[in-house]
Amino acid sequence: MAVYKDYIPEAQNAFNGWQQQFIKVAKQKATAWNLPAEEVKKLTTLQKEFEDLHSIANKEAAAKRTRVELTALNTSRATYEAALRVFIKGFVRSNPLIDNTGKTALSVTVPDVIRTRRGTPLTVPAVSTVPARGAAINVHITQQPGKDGSSRRGKPRDAARIEVAAFVGAQPPVNPDTISMKSQYGRSPVLLCFDTDLCGSMVYIYCRFIGFNHKPGPWSKESRQIVPL
Repeated sequence: MAVYKDYIPEAQNAFNGWQQQFIKVAKQKATAWNLPAEEVKKLTTLQKEFEDLHSIANKEAAAKRTRVELTALNTSRATYEAALRVFIKGFVRSNPLIDNTGKTALSVTVPDVIRTRRGTPLTVPAVSTVPARGAAINVHITQQPGKDGSSRRGKPRDAARIEVAAFVGAQPPVNPDTISMKSQYGRSPVLLCFDTDLCGSMVYIYCRFIGFNHKPGPWSKESRQIVPL
């Protein structure tokens, strides 16, 4: 899961530096970016109140600041920050006159609109089989022990589906790609059902992960199981 970092710093001193840069650029580019003069003026008023309080109640002044001064600073910060967020949402984010360079100058996060591509799975599945009632076999497909995902559905991050190939007969083919009985599934375990006339026959099972790019990863090692009665 992705973790998104707030573009406004949490620490008071860092916030002070951030807001100074933001207001400086916003005032310089107000006309070019068609920023409402009245809204910019409101921000500068809140900025002055915050900076006056910050000068007497910042972290470096901890030894001499009073509780009342610190409370006033925190209240001013909350009011100022809320106004900044409203301003950014209304006049910066969707402003066609402000390109990514301008947003960077304002120290406002530029959203990543390019989706990260997921590659072809490289993981060789670990496969185990368990006989089931009614000429069926349960096939459990996971990542190798200790790999990410093995505690849940067992699929690696790049895997969208699981492909299972099953061959019934005396001599399985060298390459599982040539097996005609292949199916894809969203998760493990997979239940393979066979005709009752195959009970007692040996089944050779191979599995692989299929990526979100629809390309398959490597086949697993051969797993053998007799079709149960």
